[in-house]
Amino acid sequence: MQILKFGGTSGANAENIKNVVAITVQAAGKEKDIVIILSALGGITDSLLQAALPASKGDATYKDKLHIIEQRHLSTVKDLIPLDPQSSVLITVKKRCNE
Repeated sequence: MQILKFGGTSGANAENIKNVVAITVQAAGKEKDIVIILSALGGITDSLLQAALPASKGDATYKDKLHIIEQRHLSTVKDLIPLDPQSSVLITVKKRCNE
């Protein structure tokens, strides 16, 4: 089994994630059991921290930052997932963001 972890700029955008997939396919070779760990999209952790401060003070402006985070994830899904299964993935992302 191979475990491959990618983070930072590797997950910054859809193009970089496509590169992760290409690297994984190449690294897999004959290996059948592969686990890919991809941390948050690049910059998302900082964005969440920036949203947390106003949220902790009861300032509703945190919602603006969360909306930007949501849109970034939705855009990434649209760039990566084929149209046919895209709807269910978009619904899942929306549900998670609403939580």
